[in-house]
Amino acid sequence: GLPVEKSPGSEPGTVVVCERVQIHGFSRLEDLRKFAHSLRVQVSHVNSSARLLNVEVCFHRNKSLGLGMCPEGQWEKLVKDSWIRPMSPFDHKLLDIRMAGSSLATLEVSIEEEFF
Repeated sequence: GLPVEKSPGSEPGTVVVCERVQIHGFSRLEDLRKFAHSLRVQVSHVNSSARLLNVEVCFHRNKSLGLGMCPEGQWEKLVKDSWIRPMSPFDHKLLDIRMAGSSLATLEVSIEEEFF
């Protein structure tokens, strides 16, 4: 990850480590046979034996936002070492992940089609 200073909502003077994942849904024209009602995006802590401190995610569409610069109210903490949200199978979104600069954690991002 990249070190980021002044990430909104972090304590003043704190450096956080951030990563950005681009999530591209299906093309409506190229994937006419895709019938998924939604995609399930999940971030999970891989090494569950290590205690995970203060990992937050921001799920957004704003490509002009700098890495780790989501507004303070848009950051969500991992609950029980994971975070899950649905999205349209045809949408394109960004997932910013930040953690305290001293944290060395392995996170996994997975995307799964959901059918109802």
